[in-house]
Amino acid sequence: MADSMIYAYIFYISFAIFVIGFIYRIVRWANIPVPLKIVTTGQGSIDNPKSGFSMILRMASEILFFKSLFKNTKYDIETNVIKSNRILWLGAIVFHISFLWIVLRHFRFFVDPVPSVIAVLHSIDTITPTLSFSGILIVIALLYLFIRRLVFPELRYISILSDHFVLLLLLAIVITGNLMRYSIRVDVVQVKQFMLSVLTFSPISMDIPGIFGLHLLLVSLLLIYFPFSKLMHAPGIFFSPTRNQINNPRHVRHINPWNYPVKIQSFEEFKKEYENAMKDVEE
Repeated sequence: MADSMIYAYIFYISFAIFVIGFIYRIVRWANIPVPLKIVTTGQGSIDNPKSGFSMILRMASEILFFKSLFKNTKYDIETNVIKSNRILWLGAIVFHISFLWIVLRHFRFFVDPVPSVIAVLHSIDTITPTLSFSGILIVIALLYLFIRRLVFPELRYISILSDHFVLLLLLAIVITGNLMRYSIRVDVVQVKQFMLSVLTFSPISMDIPGIFGLHLLLVSLLLIYFPFSKLMHAPGIFFSPTRNQINNPRHVRHINPWNYPVKIQSFEEFKKEYENAMKDVEE
């Protein structure tokens, strides 16, 4: 057991770092000039967007269904055959859906009374009073995403420490959460009371179970790490010029924001300025 005030202050600091870092990255990306039309294209009106609506549909297919990852292929150097690599798409989409579902379910610890929508999501996710779909599926997905970086030589070669760290951190958060659900039970009412007091900026002092304290510390570490990691690909996709641009360079002139001001002279101005010189040459 540990005093809850320590965990409350750590959570406040980590959340402040998360918000400030998140806003900083978004503002920085929003102010980066895009000098070229570099939209990636494909076949069809969605993969080759010619209008704003088509571009929105393309972004939606990427964000909601990971369309480009679904079409991902892998070259087999031994058989000289290009194969589909749908297992990666499946692992990624299972992880993201499970993670989103878990985050939404956790809202019941932060609000009182619990909205009916959250209650319905919780009931759908529940297999038995103790087991849940999302808690099991996210562990399987994270283990797959982590192990593939160790098993395949080409992935092991390009993987860096941060790639492994974030997967292990997410696994640790999920495992400690599952332990509280399946094995080391904690007082849910007490946990909710503490979280509500933290969110209202009036944290109460109480003894925090060690497993819950570890879970909260890991979540706080994730909040601190998030704005400075590859996890920022979540909001970053909205600022990707290869995805958010419209493929209309032949119809609409794209102005390079890095161009310095250039004085433009019309033909009439040019003729007036050099008219006498041209007459002299003609004579």
